[in-house]
Amino acid sequence: MNPRNVDTSELVILSNGGKSFFSEGFYLYQILGDQYEVGVTRDNKKWRVNFRLIPDYFIHVMITWNESSGLNVYIDEQEYKDEYFEEEDNNLDSFDTFSTFTIGLNGHAEPVTDDNLFEIQSIEFHDKVIQNNLDQNLNPLGCYPNHDDIQRTELNGTATNGIIKQCRQICTRLDKPGLCLVKGSSCSCAEIDISYSVIGNNACDGKQWEVYFASGMTNNNPYSINVVVNRLTDRIYVKPLETVMIKMTSNLQEFVAFTIDMGDGVKITTYERSVYHYWYKEGNYTITVTASLGSISVSGSTFFLIEDVDEGIPPQMVDISSYHQTDNRKAKFEVSFASNYSTDCSVNFGDVSPLQKVSSSKTFLSRQNIEYTFPQLGLYNVSATCVNVYGQISTSDIFLAKRFDLLFNYFEVGHNFATQYSPGFNYNQNLEIIQNEMEALSFYSEDGDLTLPLHRPFENLVSFEVGTESIQKRIFYIQTKLTEAEIEINTKSDAWTLTTNITVLIPSGYHTFVNCTFGLSLDDMFYVYESHMTVAVEFTISYTSIGYYDVVVSTSNDISETTMSKLISVEVPIVSLQIDTENIIDRTEPVVLNISLNMDMDGPQKARFRIDHGDGNVRDYNYFSSTKMFSTYTNNYVYAEWGIYQICITAINEISNVTGCTKVQVGQNMTYNDLQTDTDARASTSEYAEVTLTSTSGSDRTYVVDFGDGFPFTFTDIELERGQVFSQIFINLGNNDTTVPDNSMTTTGNILMVTGEPSIDPRSNGVIPMSYANRLSFETISVKHMYRQTGSYRITVTIHNEFAHDVKTLCPTIVVDDTDIENCDPPTVSFDNIDISQPYERVRSEQIDIFVNAISSCSNQFTYSWKMTRLLNGYYKTFDKMCDTESRNSTRQIPAVSLEFGHYRITVTVSPKGFPRAATIKTINLVVIPSQPVAYIAGDDDMWFLTFGSTTIDFRLSRDPDLLTNYRKGLEYDLFCMPESAYSTIDNDELEMMRRKSLFVIEDTLFGGKTRNPARFYDYAECLDPANTINATLDISLSGGMFNMPSRMFNSDTPFKTFVLFVTKSGRTSKTMKTIELRVSNSTDAFSELDALLAKKDVAGVLAAVNILSSGIGGDDNSTAAQEEMTEMKEALVNYVEAVSDKVQNLGQAKMAASAVNGLTEGDISMKTRSKGSGAIAKTASSMSSKFADESMGTLTDVASVGLKGISNVLPKESTEDKDKTEKRKKRQLKLENDLSVKIDHCRVETSVPTEDTESEEEEEVDSYNTFLKRYDLKTSKELLYFYDCLYDFPKAFRGAVRKYGHIMWFPLSILEVDNEKIFAKYSVEWEPFDVDEYINEYCMKEIQRLDREKLEADKDVASASMNAIGDVSNLMLGKMEASRRRRRRREAIANGTDPGGDDDDDDVEDVDQSLTIEADNVAVQMQNIDPNAEGAQAMGTDSGGASMDPSLFGDMGAEGGCAVGATVVVNKDNPFTFGNTSDSNVKTRVVSIDLSNPCTGQKAVVQNTSKPIEVEMEGNPDKIDCPMEFILCLSRKTTGEDPREYNYHPVQVDTNDSTIHFTIWPDREGDRFKVFLKYEDYPNATFYDHTTIIPHDKDAFQHIDPDKYPEKRRYLQHTYFPPQHLTKLNGTYRIAIKLHAIQLLQVSNETTIWKTKCLSTHLTSFGGDFAVPPNTIDFSNVWAKFDLTSNAAVFSTVIALIGLYIIGIIWAQHMDKKDLLKWGATPLEDNLPTDNYHYQVTVQTGMKKKSGTSSKISFVMSGETNDSGARRLYDGHRKILPTGSILNYILSVERCLGPLSFLRIWHDNSGKGKMRSWKLDQIQVSDIQTGERYFFLCDRWLAVEEDDGMIDRIIPVAGREDLAAFKHLFTSSIRKKLTSDHLWFSIFSRPTRSNFTRVHRISCCMSLLFMTMISNAMFFKSEENGTQSNAMTIGPVSFTLQQARLKTISF
Repeated sequence: MNPRNVDTSELVILSNGGKSFFSEGFYLYQILGDQYEVGVTRDNKKWRVNFRLIPDYFIHVMITWNESSGLNVYIDEQEYKDEYFEEEDNNLDSFDTFSTFTIGLNGHAEPVTDDNLFEIQSIEFHDKVIQNNLDQNLNPLGCYPNHDDIQRTELNGTATNGIIKQCRQICTRLDKPGLCLVKGSSCSCAEIDISYSVIGNNACDGKQWEVYFASGMTNNNPYSINVVVNRLTDRIYVKPLETVMIKMTSNLQEFVAFTIDMGDGVKITTYERSVYHYWYKEGNYTITVTASLGSISVSGSTFFLIEDVDEGIPPQMVDISSYHQTDNRKAKFEVSFASNYSTDCSVNFGDVSPLQKVSSSKTFLSRQNIEYTFPQLGLYNVSATCVNVYGQISTSDIFLAKRFDLLFNYFEVGHNFATQYSPGFNYNQNLEIIQNEMEALSFYSEDGDLTLPLHRPFENLVSFEVGTESIQKRIFYIQTKLTEAEIEINTKSDAWTLTTNITVLIPSGYHTFVNCTFGLSLDDMFYVYESHMTVAVEFTISYTSIGYYDVVVSTSNDISETTMSKLISVEVPIVSLQIDTENIIDRTEPVVLNISLNMDMDGPQKARFRIDHGDGNVRDYNYFSSTKMFSTYTNNYVYAEWGIYQICITAINEISNVTGCTKVQVGQNMTYNDLQTDTDARASTSEYAEVTLTSTSGSDRTYVVDFGDGFPFTFTDIELERGQVFSQIFINLGNNDTTVPDNSMTTTGNILMVTGEPSIDPRSNGVIPMSYANRLSFETISVKHMYRQTGSYRITVTIHNEFAHDVKTLCPTIVVDDTDIENCDPPTVSFDNIDISQPYERVRSEQIDIFVNAISSCSNQFTYSWKMTRLLNGYYKTFDKMCDTESRNSTRQIPAVSLEFGHYRITVTVSPKGFPRAATIKTINLVVIPSQPVAYIAGDDDMWFLTFGSTTIDFRLSRDPDLLTNYRKGLEYDLFCMPESAYSTIDNDELEMMRRKSLFVIEDTLFGGKTRNPARFYDYAECLDPANTINATLDISLSGGMFNMPSRMFNSDTPFKTFVLFVTKSGRTSKTMKTIELRVSNSTDAFSELDALLAKKDVAGVLAAVNILSSGIGGDDNSTAAQEEMTEMKEALVNYVEAVSDKVQNLGQAKMAASAVNGLTEGDISMKTRSKGSGAIAKTASSMSSKFADESMGTLTDVASVGLKGISNVLPKESTEDKDKTEKRKKRQLKLENDLSVKIDHCRVETSVPTEDTESEEEEEVDSYNTFLKRYDLKTSKELLYFYDCLYDFPKAFRGAVRKYGHIMWFPLSILEVDNEKIFAKYSVEWEPFDVDEYINEYCMKEIQRLDREKLEADKDVASASMNAIGDVSNLMLGKMEASRRRRRRREAIANGTDPGGDDDDDDVEDVDQSLTIEADNVAVQMQNIDPNAEGAQAMGTDSGGASMDPSLFGDMGAEGGCAVGATVVVNKDNPFTFGNTSDSNVKTRVVSIDLSNPCTGQKAVVQNTSKPIEVEMEGNPDKIDCPMEFILCLSRKTTGEDPREYNYHPVQVDTNDSTIHFTIWPDREGDRFKVFLKYEDYPNATFYDHTTIIPHDKDAFQHIDPDKYPEKRRYLQHTYFPPQHLTKLNGTYRIAIKLHAIQLLQVSNETTIWKTKCLSTHLTSFGGDFAVPPNTIDFSNVWAKFDLTSNAAVFSTVIALIGLYIIGIIWAQHMDKKDLLKWGATPLEDNLPTDNYHYQVTVQTGMKKKSGTSSKISFVMSGETNDSGARRLYDGHRKILPTGSILNYILSVERCLGPLSFLRIWHDNSGKGKMRSWKLDQIQVSDIQTGERYFFLCDRWLAVEEDDGMIDRIIPVAGREDLAAFKHLFTSSIRKKLTSDHLWFSIFSRPTRSNFTRVHRISCCMSLLFMTMISNAMFFKSEENGTQSNAMTIGPVSFTLQQARLKTISF
């Protein structure tokens, strides 16, 4: 065995019974990981052994048992003898706990699935004791090499087994596993780690050690208990009756009970880790704590000393009171103190003066008056201290030194008033300075120096106040010094009429006189009484003429004046600028700029133009317009270089400026270049080879001709304008020794190279240029070159200028040869079947074969050079695909469709082999013309269709043979249907004739997305039945190159029909035909016909039949059976749709399939329907992508929209009904748990039974469950609740369980037709809850789990298929968007000349938008083709979710060849990935899926580790999100520094890694800001944190969010704290600390009184106020200092008397508590029989009314449904009296269970004495001890002759729910509980005996409350003396004031 060290209470390792006396067998249990119990039970005898093993160690255990020797356990060959035997006399039948041998069960009898709990290596069973089994484990593990450093012990004995056993005993450790090594008689011990070095398990040689396991037994006790006693006072000793806290700390992991022996005879058993206790006597006590964990017992102890110390009494009271005399700063103080001993007191006035002594006194209470004048105004903390031999006591009072005369002061605004007050007091918190009795002023104070800034002008009455007291008052006269005004000119308003707006900005001030002049005779003067901000005054001035004007503003008041002036120029502003210019091709010509201002409006007379010409020159030009409207200004500028220049012009005048830019090109682009030769491209080394260069346009071109021999030739247009251009390389045709005529020339052989300008013409003396060029025409240039060596040369020319660059290569190559050809004539050349004198016409779809025949006199072998040119725009352009030189092939094949339509020249040069210059040139003028279209109908010759199906004619392969792609471009289709017999009559009819003879039926456009081919269908000779063609446009489909029609529309006269197809393009027509047969099926039902159509692969027929059948689903029958039949029907039909979805032949069928799925998946559907429906959509989408890509975008979008609706139907979602059911189910479960918990915890009837109002509310809130319980008189239980849930919340699971397990559940199938309420009522009433749970709930739960698994699998299939479908459609749509984008770019390139000569060959590409959004109820898809060169962040998605990505990231997306980036965003309303892990299934927002792909290839891009983040946004579902944690920050606004009170901490528990957290923080007042700190697993502060920020964020923090469009979103974000995600990656606790950062202060004005409150605020919100009277402070440290017994005798006597009464009360209460224990004890009735073995607890409650108790003899009979108790005496042999209000418990024993109790008869014999004869019975509660059921018998009546009805015999029925919920019962029960338990004073005498709150506790609380009330009265005592005395109110002998009544209310 391998025990595991885990904390698991109890596990069954193996057992077949025997755990109890009722079950015989053998068992082995694992307890708490390392403890084990093995036991055997047989014939009422039980043997068991407990032992412990070392964890994580394989151990050999052998167990033997027989009745004689008992139970024996051998652990690693060592007998463990710790047997426990017991025997019980039990005659009951035994039963077997485990019907079969069981291995591995947990405490709930469930199989153990955790491999870490224990591991069994092997188990052996024997039917007899096998003695030699002890040696089984003596085989060695292997061998270990010998080392000299191995420590060894020599053992006695020779037997190997004996030595091994001895060695094991030596090496066995109780706390750690190990190994023992044996070699001969030597023994050594080793760690378990060396097992890795053990060699094999064969016999060891004599030099090696044999390795064995040591024993695995252990007695180690790893647990401990530490006991600590904590004092609850600051003293270093503890006195008797003082409570201490005893705290236990232990490493016990189990929830165990601690037994605490206090050392004084008191023992406590508790599960808590701390208890409280006190001792009655002094002494040294030993506290011992013990606990048991399985077989392990652990204890701990400590010593504690109790001392009775005499503490003495310091001064008991000191008090100082004061009042201000009429003189300034003069005070009078009265000092009172009380002490039992001689006491000295002193007074400290809070200033620098010495302490003033108070005469000492030996009396208990003394009083003395002191007068004192303070040196300065202000607050003083005056304190008095009294000292005796036992201590001292102090008190203090605040005195305000005031001034009573009024002072006058004069200041300027902004100056400060400074004065001094008493130092050492914080005036910032206590002083208020009020101006004019209404406004609070701010001030500064430090060490008594107070500074008051003065800002308010004029006369101000300023009062300096503390609280409601005024220190002094002053009058300040304040004036404001003025600053200069500002002048702003608005140059844009009404400037056309020379009207100017002038704004004068007057600074804040008071009584300001302002005078404004504007340069005209008009002045304006006004007066500003008061302004707190700059005042803007706007003037509209109309000037008569343009010019300069001086504006002057003067301001003045009583003490100052200012003047401000500004010179303005009145002009017309420039508001618009227009530039006109043209490109130039001659650089010597100027660029003309025509500049106009203020088009069609009055313009400025003068303007200055700053022109940036774009070449580095910026020049200013002044211009004056002589007309009212600005005349055009013309500027000429000549550029020095060719180029494209950006010209920017700024028009400026005094009041405005406008800038405009334009571009101009100086020079001409190149449009067409080519390089050809008109010769046979052959030359010798003594003659020039000539080529012709064609360049139609371009400015200052440079030509670089590479002749292939290493001597390139460069020249320019400028050089050609001067004539011939020679190369700088010359050839000397004369003597090689030709003298170099000049130093500028060098010679190599006969080649001269000119390195500079020669002084003489190098062409003299037989020297010629190697290359030269001359212009033949404006467009052509002749270039000649002389080669010096024979060979074949390819000539390349590079042409470039400032705007373009082009390279052309000559075809064919130049052949240079010096062979003599005088005797070799050029060959004669001819062509087979080609007349070169005429144009040679061939269709494009056929291959062109050219065969050349040649005859020569000098050779029979020839070489052939081929060249082709194409006529384009009047020029023959070289065709690069045919350019061969010196080929031996006389045949040339031109593949079909390789040439475009048009004219070509094919030139072949033929020369005899070896004589290349003896060549013949022939030219063929080829004309490529269009071919006839091909008409084709697919299918076998024997085509047939079913009459109830559909007929499909496939003509998709009809094509234009001239096209390889888009081969349907330009085709038109005409399809005719006719009887087979009519075909012979139209064999030679042309198309137009057929149209005239036929009936037109329908027309449509095929392949709308690409080629858009018209298609028409006709009926010829009544091929169709006219009665069935009414809806032909709806039933007949022409889509995707296929004709589809229901076969029922044919005329039934003949089964053979012929279809004739005409295909036309540009007047060219071809036709074909196909005959079909209509057959009848033998099927008899709809599904058989569907199977036949499926076998025929009739897709349209299957889909049509499904749509017909699905339209009949539904109806008015809402029964469950009908709904199930409808669900099965939908499932079957969806299977057919899924089977044909990948075989759809056109887009119409694809739409039919998607529509069928959409219809069949609405409403309640099965999981298989969801899976198959999503699969059908996926297959349809795949077919769309692969088959119908040529269809139009609109048609594809239409089909995709229908498919998306189907996806929306099958995606996981929770309906409103499901949500309601779940919510109600939770409420029912919660109510059940609350009911059960209340009954268990409180065990009080009145608390577990709701009132009628509550019950009705719960019934209405939950549903019919409570109604059913009440209707059928049922008690709630989890079994009935689960039964109800199964019936009403999971009806499908219930019906499935009945069908599958009905024979086990005892349910007939007919029960499915019964109403749910009847089922619930029948089985809830008739069956026991246990049976309901076992036979109904268990199998219903199995079916629920099966349905859940089926749903998860369906969710997985749906999610996969849906994403595949969306992906296929997305690739298709994005591909079409990309094709459209490329077409636009190509057209733009052709239009702007960047693709000269380009051809727009993309006419068949549809022009579509680059973004498409498709939406359904639960899902939306957005597809967007994004240009990778776009600027700015690219947003993608819908309003519900999407992403934003920086374009720089697109370079990582894998798009190639200029492709865009395709983005697909899928937004799901609900989470589609419910089958994933917990984090996936808990998603509560919209789910956004984003795919990026290459639209050219369809490949998805792998996006990871992007250089910049991608912003993904998803809309939340607030209803699904739990309410956030809310906290209120309550801080003192006067805390300073790092005061811990500044912070408000909030812990946040994060359960999963990689989580993010955000907080919303809202101040209750606008303007408050908070500083937020974050820390992981610790408390942050201002210096210790992981991250910090300030909330709200700055207003510009979210500028990218439009505040007008999203105001709430922006406001929410400003108050949201987002910690960086990398800081919250780990799970655990994060703490947030919040402190005030900035606040808006609210001040209270000095005009505030008790009748009116005035506040001063810098913000607007709701305000309110309150008053609180501060109580007197009590300093308990010196409360006795001034205590005088003579003057406080009443108080002292009261306190002493109360303490005495308390001691007496404690003694009485403790005595009564002991009697309560006896009262509450449940004692057996005296007449119980020993043979009775069924027990009830009877609780008898006597009424509370006076004299309700009795001493009469009481008897009763208790009756149940099966038996009764018989007449029994209510007497236990001890308690003869039932006192008033008592609750007594008895144990009633009966022979057997009475069944559910029904009534109780009770009476007495009226034998009591006096008033004790009668009895008022309140109620009796009976509890079945075996089952826990409780029964209530409510009486509340007298059993008395003289009371009530005179009856002493009552029959009481058991109370029902209505009785328990009755008002009378609830009221009386509540009153009884409130008085006897909850009322603190009354419950001392009527305390419930059951309560743990003893009478001692209650009387102690009453005494504490009484003393606290007295202290509260003292705090407010005499608080009204300083005010006006109120009139007293007299009620009888009692007289009191309203103030006294208020104080009494406060104290209580």
